[in-house]
Amino acid sequence: MVFRRMFRSLLRKTFLGAALSTVAIGGAMAQGYGTGAPSGDQEWTYQVGVYGFMPGVTGDVGVRGVSSEADVSFDQIWDNLDMAAMAFGEIHRDKFSFVVDADYLDLRADGSRVSNRGFVQANLDMSFKQVVAAGYATYTIIDSTINANSDKRVFNLDVLGGGRYNWLESELGLSVAGLRRSATASSDRTVDWVDPVIGLRATYVPYDNWFISGWADFGGFGVGSQQTYQLIGTVGYRFENGLDLFAAYRSYHFKYETGSGADYLNLDLTYSGPEFGLAYRF
Repeated sequence: MVFRRMFRSLLRKTFLGAALSTVAIGGAMAQGYGTGAPSGDQEWTYQVGVYGFMPGVTGDVGVRGVSSEADVSFDQIWDNLDMAAMAFGEIHRDKFSFVVDADYLDLRADGSRVSNRGFVQANLDMSFKQVVAAGYATYTIIDSTINANSDKRVFNLDVLGGGRYNWLESELGLSVAGLRRSATASSDRTVDWVDPVIGLRATYVPYDNWFISGWADFGGFGVGSQQTYQLIGTVGYRFENGLDLFAAYRSYHFKYETGSGADYLNLDLTYSGPEFGLAYRF
């Protein structure tokens, strides 16, 4: 009983926290971030960029029979982060655009716990790696340009469709010693899924160098996750040399469930927070 209680306590504190951090950052990164381009261009235009997302997370997590409510700040997520890389690209011509995201994440966490009387000590080490790749196609259905008081105002509305692929690998190691007994255990697991998504993207250019954009998508449909949706609002500045700087606020939700018994995994999460990035258009 002592071993079991300590294991469950460590699992809640460390394993669930690290798993949640993995999903929170990795699941949110690859969402198709292109900042849009004025339609009507007859030549191909290109955009590449990098960005970072800083979310807080709420929801429910269930791993290997252990369930927990999630309320994780970005500071807690940052503590488990070992490496992260996030980038996106977009190509555009006339009314068509194609957006891709590619992200890599590596988190590592460890923890230890000693029983109340100091007779037993448990140590837990784990690592998580995740790759997320997403691709979207967009088509402009509204392209409006208004010239008023010599200021050019542009509004575009795109419909979009695509998919997001998630790959997650976890490694877990546990050692317990005390009461003249010792035990070790390890576990490796890999899961992956694809979510089809549909949505809208709107871009408004109130002045020559400023832009405001919004992104909304919905998907999953039980194909990969049971449900997923997200909302993004962005404000950015476009320099004459092709460089874009932008800040955004994102709210993202998904529900994913797989396996049973010892292999059961349930993630029902909502996370939101700011993100910042830069892009180059040519």
